[in-house]
Amino acid sequence: LRIDSDGRLLLGITASSTLPDGFGSKFQIQGTSATSSSISITRNSDSADPSYITFGKSRGTSVGSNTAVADDDNLGDIDFKGSDGAGDFNLFAKIRASVDGTPGGTDAPGRLSFFTTADGGISNTEKLRITSGGVVNIGTNNLTQTTYRAQIETGTNRFISFGTAA
Repeated sequence: LRIDSDGRLLLGITASSTLPDGFGSKFQIQGTSATSSSISITRNSDSADPSYITFGKSRGTSVGSNTAVADDDNLGDIDFKGSDGAGDFNLFAKIRASVDGTPGGTDAPGRLSFFTTADGGISNTEKLRITSGGVVNIGTNNLTQTTYRAQIETGTNRFISFGTAA
């Protein structure tokens, strides 16, 4: 365990690395086995409550600020990266949470997007989106534009449709 001069917490390494994330995260773990390169969060309580990982976002410009987010702001990403053997860690897939409408005091519209990288490439593209309205869009283009997709409606008018939609 080491804390470097920039305040980064390092486990299993003695110097900060920018390879996996490109910017040298404040908390870094490296190892050669599942036990030396894993994180486990366990909650032991006599309740149905889980453990938590929380991603927070504010449009404020100082630490501790609390300025409202806006439509299409990205709230958090989970990136899945792998080494290419030449010194880079490329992005293979991603899960992203975003604001999906205009937020307010008691209104927090969100969406989840799933990205993958095609064979032969290193750029990921959105392949699946779950909107704040519960619509599931599946496609190979920008899912906000006209695209071939599958749409699953879970509201009062339940249906599954396939084809081109605006």
